[in-house]
Amino acid sequence: MTEAQFPYRVQTFDPRPPASRLQLPSSLIPGCLSHILTCRQALAADGDFAINLPSRAGPVPRIECPDRIARILARHLASADLSA
Repeated sequence: MTEAQFPYRVQTFDPRPPASRLQLPSSLIPGCLSHILTCRQALAADGDFAINLPSRAGPVPRIECPDRIARILARHLASADLSA
């Protein structure tokens, strides 16, 4: 499955178009060392996103820098309007 999804270690589909249709507060957190969703792709995403770019993380920042991701998620959740 990995070989089919990521030949040459590059993602074969672009996650940005479906993400641009989200109608809720969202964050993109691509690791700057990732070849799956690159920092350049994240910055070019069309949508209203908070973008966080962990500089020393690859494609799985939640494992590579869990403390930083926890802080990002805590800020994101704290700012959410839960009354809707």
